[in-house]
Amino acid sequence: MRKMRLEVSTTAPQEVATPLMAVAVASDRPLEELDALDRVAGGVLSRAAGAGDFKGRK
Repeated sequence: MRKMRLEVSTTAPQEVATPLMAVAVASDRPLEELDALDRVAGGVLSRAAGAGDFKGRK
């Protein structure tokens, strides 16, 4: 079994190079705050939101 290394950072998510990322987003914050990360990730967040895979205000 491989161990997973967990790191907490205050760096802007779009500035971090990693194969896996979890981003906490407050329910009272609009998803537009993730636009820069979505662009860097090739639109995967907006596609997931469009498919109903997670909820948030637009």
